Parts: sequence; structure tokens; C-alpha cells
Amino acid sequence: RWAAAAGRDRKVRVWSVESPDQPKVFAGHEAVISALTFSPDSKRIASGDYAAVVRVSDVASGKQQRLRGPHM
Repeated sequence: RWAAAAGRDRKVRVWSVESPDQPKVFAGHEAVISALTFSPDSKRIASGDYAAVVRVSDVASGKQQRLRGPHM
């Protein structure tokens, strides 16, 4: 189980709700992040920004799996 937050610093932070560890930080957006959602199985997180770019990353590994945007 995970919790996530993002915003003006263009980074997504993901915390395990079962552990007090520091959050995992997902960087790479070039605009302010405006949307976050987890996949139904909570294994991936999608983040969208004001430049219409969507990044899908694996929560456990932190690796980006997909990138979509208007110029991609």
C-alpha cells in the first residue's frame, strides 16, 4: 500500500504506508505535476503535468515504463 504526493517541484514522492522510510522520489517532469493515480494493482503510478506529459513508473523499482506527450 502506497501514498503519493506531487506538485510545483516537478517530483513525485511515494511512501509505503507500512514503513516510516523516506519516500521514493520520481523526477523527470519539466512542468508542474497536476495529476497522480495508481494502477489498480498499485504496482505502477502515473503522473501528468501541465505540459500534457504523462509518465508511468514502476513503484517498486522507480523505473519509468512509459512516457506520453504531445511531442513524443
